[in-house]
Amino acid sequence: MLEFGKGKLKGINLTDPKTHVDRDLREVWSYIRKTQPVIWHPFGHTGFWVVSKYHDVQSIYADRENFTSKNGNSLDSLLAGGDPAAGKMLAISDGERHLAIRSEILKCLQPSVMKRVSSSIDRSVRERMANVLDVNCDLSSEFAKYIPLDTICNLMGVEKQTDRDKLYSFSSTALSSTDADTSHEESVIARNEILMLFSELIEGKQDRLGDDLISDLIRMERRDSPITLEEILYNCYSFFLGGNEEPRFAILGMLRVLAENPTEWMRLKNGEVGVRTAVEEILRWTSPVLHLARTVVRDISVNDTLLRAGQIVSLWNCSANFDEDVFTEANHLILDRKRNDHMSFGFGKHFCLGASLAKMELSAVAEALVKTVDTIKLTDSPKPIYSNFMWGLASLPGCLRSHSAADNEKQSNKPECKDYDLKGVTVDFFNPEAQDLVYIKLALDALEPFSWLESNNQSIEQILFQYGGIVFRDFGINGIRDFNKVALILISSLQDYVNRSTPRTKLGGKIYTATEYPHERHIPLHNENSYTDVWPSKILFYSAIVATHGGETVVADSRRVYNSIDQSIRKKFEKKGVLYVRNYTPGVDLSWQEVFQTENKSEVDAFCQQHHIETEWHAGTTELTTRQKCQAVLQHKTTGEFVWFNQAHLFHVSAFERSEQNWLIGELGLENLPRNSFYGDGEAIEPEVLSHIREVYKKETITFQWHRGDLMLLDNVLFAHGRNPFSGPRKVAVAMG
Repeated sequence: MLEFGKGKLKGINLTDPKTHVDRDLREVWSYIRKTQPVIWHPFGHTGFWVVSKYHDVQSIYADRENFTSKNGNSLDSLLAGGDPAAGKMLAISDGERHLAIRSEILKCLQPSVMKRVSSSIDRSVRERMANVLDVNCDLSSEFAKYIPLDTICNLMGVEKQTDRDKLYSFSSTALSSTDADTSHEESVIARNEILMLFSELIEGKQDRLGDDLISDLIRMERRDSPITLEEILYNCYSFFLGGNEEPRFAILGMLRVLAENPTEWMRLKNGEVGVRTAVEEILRWTSPVLHLARTVVRDISVNDTLLRAGQIVSLWNCSANFDEDVFTEANHLILDRKRNDHMSFGFGKHFCLGASLAKMELSAVAEALVKTVDTIKLTDSPKPIYSNFMWGLASLPGCLRSHSAADNEKQSNKPECKDYDLKGVTVDFFNPEAQDLVYIKLALDALEPFSWLESNNQSIEQILFQYGGIVFRDFGINGIRDFNKVALILISSLQDYVNRSTPRTKLGGKIYTATEYPHERHIPLHNENSYTDVWPSKILFYSAIVATHGGETVVADSRRVYNSIDQSIRKKFEKKGVLYVRNYTPGVDLSWQEVFQTENKSEVDAFCQQHHIETEWHAGTTELTTRQKCQAVLQHKTTGEFVWFNQAHLFHVSAFERSEQNWLIGELGLENLPRNSFYGDGEAIEPEVLSHIREVYKKETITFQWHRGDLMLLDNVLFAHGRNPFSGPRKVAVAMG
């Protein structure tokens, strides 16, 4: 039996807003769905039921006989004894009263009204987006805030900007907070302030009714409609919060997810995915309303679990929307997902009235992005809200880079290396015609190399972003200690080599040997750690001993590789990604202990859960199987350029020598190979596709011959690296970060 606060659910308290911020709960929800989909959550001397699976959530939403929302529809209100607006607000009423209120409000949302609102949304999006194009800003406070605020206030007839600003300020505290320490009392005060403001607005409209939602509701009350002034007040409160908060968080979620998934953004931008389809997937993915709650009317069994009358049951949309039994590849963003009956707006009679409005706003933003924006870039870490009811962002530092700015940048001449003010060195290219790898050679013996590197680090970084790779020669680097000093200058934060795919020896600190494959083997071109979801942005090599013959490092510009790969192949990989399957069998390839740098299986599970790696432990010869779906292409965070970024060709069984392939398949079977790669959906990668990728790499290969003491700094996203076979002693050290 699972228990919250114990075992795998240790530290999980769903009523605590920090729980939803401090960790990614997707793996936790997946475990609950598979293990105990209906589970009791203690709270003080009582508690509530947690329902996690899609069909269970859907059935409870639809069942008005056995479950009611008339006491409240959130955990906070129900655990506090019930909502004071119960029975008066559409969202927390049931039966005949619910139908009567809903019918009256729907009259205010006729197609003619929504058509007018749609035009208003389009205009607002265009104007607000024009103000932030090509500007580094908080996309929350400078852009996303205004779209739903303008829309809902226009619809309701909130005319004064001062009133709009007050409503926005109060709403930001009513259901959530930007501060983990915001008290419950502050939230209550904010909700009361909203009610007071709407009370004043309703009073002010009594003598000057207009063409807006509040005026229409007042007219209904005057015609002896079933709606009262008190109900108008509570429903204005509800309609504003629902119409402002959920769309705002969904818009911010869309901006973030498109920035973090450049392949999907490119597919949307290029018209490969329709806006409406993309919006549905973004709503599933962001799930702005984490849960809704109900009270059990009479004893009833849900998924073989008995729920008693009077108990509280919480329906977790954020779990239902990722149910693997309903959504194929649920943990992957697929903008053209064919079937997407997500629960983000609830289901049944309580399906959100503002759903069509929110979709209009998201669609308008998506269409404006496609027409106007080239690149969506995050400039700092997003800041989440604190809430157990809603998921969203309080701030999203970023930049919407326009098509025109991108075109101007592409048309402008790139600076030549000679344009950088680098004194005391000579600068040239490995291949002057191609301008592909930069040489920086120390020209003056009097210069102290470490001081020179420190004082010119900014220019070095600019050259690296432009060209992708730099070789430093004659800098007098002598030994690992010197190399470590250089690494700390050129790479701000060195990282350990974890989730390993090749054998290395630690030389001290965070300095390692280059891959220790047998000298007679060729190491194919690859970007470091591109087979996982975390990779170093820079990688630095140092030649301590040069091989007698061979041993050259080969490199390739990943931008050129991306552009050279057949478009149909590239599109398929962009859409599906790459699935890496690894089987850990003692004596074959690396052990799981070496890969994860631990002897503790629970530590392996924790690491894999954090990085969305599926694990399957075995009792037989093969001890562990891992599966991880990753990107096939990537957009560079600084330059905005697209690159080929995966190791499908290297992990695939065809990367082994033919004799090794035959032995491995014969001994272990295809399903137990130490490593293999597939398209992200598990489909086999065609042999001719892998051959094409390898031919492209071969065509783009630059072969670099080491001198003793050479340093090579690569942008690990822009440049791939590999190694030629060699004879004689060879020692190359590496640092990354």
